[in-house]
Amino acid sequence: MGSKYAPAMLCLMVVAALAVLNALSFLFFLHNQDQIFSVDDSQYLSVTSDVISSVSYSSDPAQGPVTYISGLLASTTADELEDVIKSSLEQDDVFSEAFLAAILVSAGDEGDLDSSVVSYLNSLNATVIYGGTGGPSLYGNSTLTPCPMFGLADGDSLSLSKVFRLYVDTYRTFVVGTYEAGDGYRTLTYSNSEWGAPSIPVPSRLYSFEDDRPLAGKRIGVKDVYDLEGIQTTGRSLAYSSIHPEADTTAPALQRIIDQGGIVVGKQRTAQSASPQSPWDWNDAFYPGNPRGDRFLTCSASSTGSACSITAYDWLDFAIGTDTGKSIQRACCRCWHLR
Repeated sequence: MGSKYAPAMLCLMVVAALAVLNALSFLFFLHNQDQIFSVDDSQYLSVTSDVISSVSYSSDPAQGPVTYISGLLASTTADELEDVIKSSLEQDDVFSEAFLAAILVSAGDEGDLDSSVVSYLNSLNATVIYGGTGGPSLYGNSTLTPCPMFGLADGDSLSLSKVFRLYVDTYRTFVVGTYEAGDGYRTLTYSNSEWGAPSIPVPSRLYSFEDDRPLAGKRIGVKDVYDLEGIQTTGRSLAYSSIHPEADTTAPALQRIIDQGGIVVGKQRTAQSASPQSPWDWNDAFYPGNPRGDRFLTCSASSTGSACSITAYDWLDFAIGTDTGKSIQRACCRCWHLR
């Protein structure tokens, strides 16, 4: 395909791909233009305000999930691609078959791919978008990896953005969810309509596939006494939070974790001013639930949000607490769980 025809062909294929996703529904538009959508009974956050890659073309407006496959070479076979997609679906809780309705590949056209790969992609009933060898910039494009993305066609361009899956904090262990956007973090104030519990955004583990930092892609909850730039630290005290705005810097200990690749997915509940109080003595906030036993056991001390969350949720990798007197004795021992 000649290069002068590529943008027009890309336009036609993208619009077709994004328009057929009948299961897609939009639930909420954030004030910063990010969007919350639902597909196959799961909710996602698309960070459409932070575009990773964009292609210029004219088309009718359309939007929806897209899978970007990086590292697709002329020597790649259908068996190799099928195995990678299958293993990615098993290992990553963000990537799902719904994202395979539209597939963006790192190739110029069908002639750049093995014929078996072309046949396999056709068997998925997916609209294949040939985007060239560049592709979105994540942490490298050399490894054969499918990455869930969100495509937004606004009439003049197709923009690709990261997506986060939303999990409902049913045990009330978090104050608020947080997510990466641009060079910093944002607060996600969206809550589950049935229970009023916060929704916690988690990134795809496939985004950090080529990142060799020791904590790359690890999802981390942080006790709400650590400052995270752009996010308010409340200490779960109404009086404290009323006079302290969003933090303008990140606590050094937390920054070291982020520098090693850790991703903060939310601020976690604590007793007011991190006091070692019993849960029935909490005044400014309702205490978290302890998922052990019958799932309604008591929790205790100031790091109980961190301890309960790491016990309750398989989608969370680490939780950061502190010990000012009782967190090791009470919160950790009462919620201790080996994963």
